[in-house]
Amino acid sequence: MKLKGYFLLAMPLLFTPLSHAGTERNPAIANLATMFDFNAPSGNVREMHTVIKHPSGEINYENKLVVDSSGCIASLDIRDSAQKKVLQLHREGNALIGTQNGKPLSLKLNDNCLVQKRKDELGEVKYAYWPNGLLKDIFFMPGGQRIAHHEYNASGLPQQVDFYLNGKVASQTKVSYEDAEKRPFDYKLVTETMGVAFLTAESHCRYDEKLTPVACDMTLVTGLGSTQQTQRQHVTTEVSYY
Repeated sequence: MKLKGYFLLAMPLLFTPLSHAGTERNPAIANLATMFDFNAPSGNVREMHTVIKHPSGEINYENKLVVDSSGCIASLDIRDSAQKKVLQLHREGNALIGTQNGKPLSLKLNDNCLVQKRKDELGEVKYAYWPNGLLKDIFFMPGGQRIAHHEYNASGLPQQVDFYLNGKVASQTKVSYEDAEKRPFDYKLVTETMGVAFLTAESHCRYDEKLTPVACDMTLVTGLGSTQQTQRQHVTTEVSYY
């Protein structure tokens, strides 16, 4: 069922908070980070490179983001062995065009470089935004059935995401922060369905003067009961600015 496929697409494995304090965030970067599940630094970003390693040193995730001088996304490349995902996007006019796992993917952009529509082999979804440009709702097309709704805290950081299936909330992701102003990537995240948590993540980071999370230790717990698994990962991020 295509709608169920998009529900799963809208619910990332690991929801990543978006840096806020000290400098303004670029909504184009922040929203793409929410859609494709990666950390989004604040400030006038030129390039970003993120690597995630297991304690053994094995790399299981790598991400490279390039932003043009006007603040629009120029390209995004993600290789995620854990989720068996390879994403390659580049800017062509008013769209980001490329492939995900070898299949065509296109993101239509508006005049503010925000994604209006996504089209791939599952079909099409439409995005709506809060007045500050941050992602609010995701709708399955045609018909406009809502599949996700995003809320933010007073600091503008993600606080709760509701995921819908057949018009009802099927699961929720909630995020709490130790210090949203000074340590925006130190958080605890819980995703649950019917009141039962099936994913918990905690992150603790070291920051530079721009509050970029240059090195983070992350603990991810998935599953229930005897199937529960704990993974520990180390995340490094390098950012250059205009």
